[in-house]
Amino acid sequence: MSRRIVQRGTNVNRHPNARGQAKPRRTTGGKSRIPREFLPLLHAFAFKGQERIELWCYALVLLMIDEEQVRFIGTHTQAGRQWATVRIVGGEEFDVVKPDLSEEQEQNLLDGVRHIVRTARARRQRLN
Repeated sequence: MSRRIVQRGTNVNRHPNARGQAKPRRTTGGKSRIPREFLPLLHAFAFKGQERIELWCYALVLLMIDEEQVRFIGTHTQAGRQWATVRIVGGEEFDVVKPDLSEEQEQNLLDGVRHIVRTARARRQRLN
C-alpha cells in the first residue's frame, strides 16, 4: 500500500464546468484556498494562518469519513505533531495533520461542515 502526506500548496480549488474545462472556485481573494462559505466556521476556532489551513484539511477528512469515502486507520505522532491516517477505497493511505481539538470541538467542526455541504447541495438542486 502506498502512503502519502497531504502537502501544502495543493490546488484543490478547481472544478470542471459544463464543458469539462476547469474554472476557479470562489475564494476569499487572498492567499487562502478555503471557500468563503467555510470561513465563518473556521473563524470560530483559535487557529491562524497555516493552522487554519490544516483545520480546513482535517474538516474535509472528517466529512469524507462521515460519508464513507475514506476509512479512518489511526493516528501517529511525527515531528511533534499528531497525524490522522485514512485509507481510500483503492487501498491508498494518506496522512493529514490532526489539529489539537477536544471531542466536542471536533464534533462541532464536523456538524458545521455537514451543514454547509447540505446547504450547498440543496442550492445546487434548486438551480438544476
